[in-house]
Amino acid sequence: MEIMLTSDSELTVTGHIKTIDDYLKIKGSLSSLLEKGTNSLSIKVVDSVSMPSSLIGYLLKIVLENQIGIKLLVKDERLFTLLETLNLKDVLKVKKV
Repeated sequence: MEIMLTSDSELTVTGHIKTIDDYLKIKGSLSSLLEKGTNSLSIKVVDSVSMPSSLIGYLLKIVLENQIGIKLLVKDERLFTLLETLNLKDVLKVKKV
């Protein structure tokens, strides 16, 4: 899995997100963006078909506790369906690309 910071409020994740280490890397990247004072985040998930519950929980914390808007752009239909089934489509502003 690789993470690229594409702007001050956007990151792109390639490869499959499946381990705690992957979660910690994404969390670290998002934390660094939040420390810079951004009030909205855009996350592009290019290849992954799943997302660890720890990452979902962290994203919900950002939205609900920190009042930061998130736009989650996913490419894989299975991940999109999973997030939709978990009723996270509106909260995380999930879009299929």
